Amino acid sequence: MKKGVILFHPSAGAEPAFDVFFLKGCRPEIETGFLYQVPRCRYVVRFLREHPEYEYLGSEDLDYTESINAGIREWLERAKSEFEEIWAKD
Repeated sequence: MKKGVILFHPSAGAEPAFDVFFLKGCRPEIETGFLYQVPRCRYVVRFLREHPEYEYLGSEDLDYTESINAGIREWLERAKSEFEEIWAKD
C-alpha cells in the first residue's frame, strides 16, 4: 500500500501542478522541503474533504525552466515508491 498520493491537476501556467498528501501517521521519509503551501487550492480542499484519512504536505508545479523541472521530475520518479500518482477530475 502506498503511503500517499500525488494529485496532478491543471495550473495557471502551461504545465501541470501537483499536490502531495500522505496517510495520517505515515509521513514519507522523502525530501519535501521544496514544496510550497497552497491549502486553499480547490483541488486540495476537495481531496481532503473526500479523503479525510490523508494530510496535505504541499504543492509544486512544472512551470519552471527545464533545469529546475528536471529536478522536480527526478523527485517525482523517486516518489513513485511511496506515492500513488493520480489526475484530478474536474
